Amino acid sequence: MKINLLQYIAGFLGFIALFYGIFSLIREYHFLEIKSLEVFVLIFFGFFAITYAFTDRIMIEKPFALTFAVILFYLSLITPLPLTNKILLITGGIIETQLASRKGVKGTVYIILGILTLIYFVYAHFINLSSILSLIGIGLSSLIIVLGNRDRKVKGISYLTYPVGIPLVVYGINGFFPLSINPIFIIVGLAIVLLNLLPSKGIPSSDYDLKLDQKLCNDIQRSECKDVIQIYKKYMVYIPQHCLDKVVLCTINQNDMQNFNLVINNSLARSVAERYVDKMSPEMLYSLALLSSRKKELLELACKKGYKKACEQTKPILDMKNWDPKVWVGKEIYNYNIVDIIGVGGTSYILKGEKDGNFYALKIPLINYLNNVMDLVGESSKLIELSNKSPYIVRLYAIYADQLDVKEILGGNPEIYYNKPPMLVIELMKGGSINDVINVKELVKSEYWKKIVFITTARIAEALETIHSEGYVHCDVKPQNVLFNEKLPPNARLAYDNLKNGKIIVKLADLGSAVKAGEKPFSYTPAYVSFDLVKSTAFGGVSPMADIYALGATVYKLLTGVTLNTNVMIEAMDKFEANKDIRYLDNSLYSTRNLDLLRKYVDKNTYLFISKMVDPDPNKRPTSKEIKEFFYFRV
Repeated sequence: MKINLLQYIAGFLGFIALFYGIFSLIREYHFLEIKSLEVFVLIFFGFFAITYAFTDRIMIEKPFALTFAVILFYLSLITPLPLTNKILLITGGIIETQLASRKGVKGTVYIILGILTLIYFVYAHFINLSSILSLIGIGLSSLIIVLGNRDRKVKGISYLTYPVGIPLVVYGINGFFPLSINPIFIIVGLAIVLLNLLPSKGIPSSDYDLKLDQKLCNDIQRSECKDVIQIYKKYMVYIPQHCLDKVVLCTINQNDMQNFNLVINNSLARSVAERYVDKMSPEMLYSLALLSSRKKELLELACKKGYKKACEQTKPILDMKNWDPKVWVGKEIYNYNIVDIIGVGGTSYILKGEKDGNFYALKIPLINYLNNVMDLVGESSKLIELSNKSPYIVRLYAIYADQLDVKEILGGNPEIYYNKPPMLVIELMKGGSINDVINVKELVKSEYWKKIVFITTARIAEALETIHSEGYVHCDVKPQNVLFNEKLPPNARLAYDNLKNGKIIVKLADLGSAVKAGEKPFSYTPAYVSFDLVKSTAFGGVSPMADIYALGATVYKLLTGVTLNTNVMIEAMDKFEANKDIRYLDNSLYSTRNLDLLRKYVDKNTYLFISKMVDPDPNKRPTSKEIKEFFYFRV
């Protein structure tokens, strides 16, 4: 229910009046003073205002009932009356609170209280024979029990037969010792109570409820929308859920926000309303979202329809220093729906996107690497074409980047990075990388693992042959960029056969890191890079032979399980990055590598060939074509 300003004011003032009134009662002990009467008037208006605040309806009976309940409870606690009189006042107070409830709210509690007071008054009657007050108490206790059973569809006649019949039966029993009985009163009392068991001339209770439900449904279906709303307001608690569709649709079609808010405050009607979100105005979606378990979804829908309040609540926290890629999930970027986060690489976030029923991998560069994408824009068509020239290169479909947007992002504008980040659209490889496969013991410990590595190396060398023939250098060959279109099975023989016969295809990823031969690379991975490539990041002149070293280092890692480049080499690279002093990249550091470890895994010729691939001298490394031929022969 949407609460208007007047309801807020009424609720605020009502609570103040109620609390002040009750506080005054506790402080004052003279009920008949004028000041105390004013306090009860204040309590009445407190209940009146609170009732309006929570129901949006003007009611008199409920505030009166609650006020009289307070008076009766107050008298029972404050006035110096006998115990029976006090409990009689409490019994009346309980009935007043029950009458203030439209249905048997908390009926079990009331029934227990009714039974307890009934036991007391029966006991009091037998102790003080023929006590009129105790008989009245028995009647009122019976009424409490009946009212507590309202939700259980008791007959209307019960409200009279039990409060009258039970006291007559008790009155007919004049005492315990000796047991004296007045049969006339007992017979009359039992007869009155038994009237409740006679079949009704009208419709039985359960049938009556069914008939009422059916009548309300029929009235709703036959009526115009203005009458439908009135029927709902009058009988809302009795209308079954399957008849609420027209009620909901009437408020939606008439764009009636006031009654729409009234309707969706009912949980049954709210679940019906959620079936018609496509028909709702943005404001209705927003109101429904605030009450629904589907809050996030509905707020996003209202935001898409242009409702600013919804957008403000769905807007994620954008922190350029601690960017969370999850903010993109569920968002649409360049017509691609972001459905998941695949991972975070060294230079980019990798997202899973969907467009026209197809799925893609979307690479958004980390903020520190934004300029790298701008370097690719001029080469985008050539790189896209290049990715189509080999079956062993991950396809590049599109590059989105705007120089002005990148400038805004680098200037600290998170909104641009959130809404229009530079982005590469590439082929989604479902099988993951060979770096993941290294952890699968069933494969790595198998006699077929070496064959899997060899055929993978041959395929990647073939991809590099295509890239190099077009005048490009990949610049970032590593296990994480060797991907499979389908997941390798844990059975090594089957995995090898699937790779050999083309059921599973291995491809070289991240063509976005490629630059033309002779230019400056903009990124590399220290564990797999040669010193000549690191130098070229500062001075240019990158050579295809840098890819050969990286492929050799990748093969070394796949066979031995450890990286080729040592910590000493990586520390030298870090120092070079800081000072651009080539003296840090001394070739003597290559001697810290443990190439001899390879001898445990491959034969002498393969060991010598891989050693040439990672030779410190680029000119001594084999070409990608020679690598392809060597490893295909080994397979």
